[in-house]
Amino acid sequence: MDKEHYQYSKMTQMEKAYHFTSIGENGKSIEKVVAFQQMNMLLYNLALADYDVENDDYDDNANSNNYDMSKVFATIFRIVRDFLEEYPHYHIYIEGNSPIKKRLYQRIIKGNLISLQNNYSILGVISSEAFEKFTPENEYNGFIIHKK
Repeated sequence: MDKEHYQYSKMTQMEKAYHFTSIGENGKSIEKVVAFQQMNMLLYNLALADYDVENDDYDDNANSNNYDMSKVFATIFRIVRDFLEEYPHYHIYIEGNSPIKKRLYQRIIKGNLISLQNNYSILGVISSEAFEKFTPENEYNGFIIHKK
């Protein structure tokens, strides 16, 4: 995905995590964190959260509506690319924590499938025990992405 994205950097206080600032149309700034949480030897869950400065806490259920969704998701996929460059043997599991976010990930992967498939294998997760090669016509509960 070669779309406009935010500048991001690795977090020093959290292993395998990155942060960036979302700046909405109205100038509102929201600190975002993309963390990779180990699920098993090779599988890492991608978690996207807003950082609440006042409470010094992360909220992965936040719906910030900062009107910069395409730029945020372009940033997430850049971070995924960098993570898989650094750890090419890992797989990343992505699942939206709401039906809307699941559909959003599905739509973004589907819309960028040709460019993503050049470097990555993408699986659609049907259930905790079933997955298949991503097919744009099917709906999935999650996605597994790994470097070819």
